[in-house]
Amino acid sequence: MKKVLPSLVVILAPIFVLFSLFFLSKKAIPVLSATANHVVISEVQIAGTTSTDEFVELYNPTNEDVDINGWKLARKTAAGTEPLDLVASLSGTIQSKSYFLIASESYDGEVVPDVIYATSSGSIANNNTVLLYANQQATIVIDKLGLGSANDRETQTVANPSANKSVERKAHQGSTSESMAVGGNDEFLGNGEDSDNNNADFVPRNNPQPQNSKSPKEPVPTPTSSPTSTSTPTPTQTQTPTPSPTNTPTNIPTQTPSPTSTVTPSVTLTLTSSPTPTPTLSLSPTPTPPQNNGKIIALFPFGEKPLVCKLDYKERSTLFFTVWLPVISCSR
Repeated sequence: MKKVLPSLVVILAPIFVLFSLFFLSKKAIPVLSATANHVVISEVQIAGTTSTDEFVELYNPTNEDVDINGWKLARKTAAGTEPLDLVASLSGTIQSKSYFLIASESYDGEVVPDVIYATSSGSIANNNTVLLYANQQATIVIDKLGLGSANDRETQTVANPSANKSVERKAHQGSTSESMAVGGNDEFLGNGEDSDNNNADFVPRNNPQPQNSKSPKEPVPTPTSSPTSTSTPTPTQTQTPTPSPTNTPTNIPTQTPSPTSTVTPSVTLTLTSSPTPTPTLSLSPTPTPPQNNGKIIALFPFGEKPLVCKLDYKERSTLFFTVWLPVISCSR
């Protein structure tokens, strides 16, 4: 038994080491892409021309405006357990896809802060944690950013930014310092990436770009304006075709004389070829006048009034007999 146990340990030890490495690799800090559903800390500068030239930018990535009345912005030292107030009670509203700028009294940027705080009680420094609370009691954490060796962080900290530089939250998981900079592909896509890992969610910026509540929304809502402009030409297009159909029906009634023209060939051909049947009418000793006196035998369209041709019979008497001669007259 004494020989079996050491041998078993020798065999199982490498397996245990491999298993431990595999397990630890699986338990390594996950980086999951996610868009925040709450207000986030989007950019932070902790020093500029002076050591207190600092700002904290907030961003609302949601589709609703957020009331921040009574919220608190605080900081915590690397070894600290209690937050230290930067702004004890915030006030205002952060509109959807918009920003809110909080800066110290020593801030000298061109973008005007929405809220200014005094640095007499302290300012953000290296290895601090910046915290945003939803209440003054600092019990509801909305977001936090751990710098350097800060103990309070989201999974991993992000490196301390040097003077006149900042750290900025990504627009999405694939964002980089270059894509988030001026002229980059993600410059106007907002700052909504939040995988709960400060190191994965933030990138360094060599040129800070603070934004306030008056800054344009991001992403820029350009698609909503284009449909409204395209809808205006469509009514004018539908108005122009309507007059043209009204002209075509007015020309159609001029075709109505065409049915009468079908009567013309049948009547005119029989009458023009038979003016001689008059002798047959004189055979009767007591002849009766023809019954079709005044009959229309032809109708010819000429301009506004048609040419109408009628068949009449004129009585002619002699000493011995009486006849009715056909007479064709045409008038308009």
